[in-house]
Amino acid sequence: MNWGYKILFGYLGFVALIVTLVTLCVRQEVFLVADDYYRQEVAYQQQIDKIENARRLPQRLAMNYDPDGQQVVFSFPQREGCQGEIYFFRPSDATQDFRIPVQTEATGRQVVRVQAKQPGLWRIKITWQVGDQQFYDEQTVVI
Repeated sequence: MNWGYKILFGYLGFVALIVTLVTLCVRQEVFLVADDYYRQEVAYQQQIDKIENARRLPQRLAMNYDPDGQQVVFSFPQREGCQGEIYFFRPSDATQDFRIPVQTEATGRQVVRVQAKQPGLWRIKITWQVGDQQFYDEQTVVI
């Protein structure tokens, strides 16, 4: 085999590699962090205010994961009048994300069962309101 064939096979191998990589990249599913990220960016000052309100509380929102019971326990600083949403965000798979409303017990606790959820890293974004004051906290848990 002379040099001409070696160069041709090397070039064809490189082209086949590039075509394969492009095909794999096109088939890869890409999840956005949020579908409406532009609208969220415009309203981010409100988010900053909610974060500051949560930081100023004398007692912060507590979140504990119980691996034995497969549940996440939230302890809200305000015991009554909490309304809002708990958003479980899975960075690696947007199809696993889910939202639940804040429904505290009389003690200010809320228990969320996560036994059917895929194990791994989850970001939990909690937005709640007491009266006309809004709060936001974000925590990470590995289930």
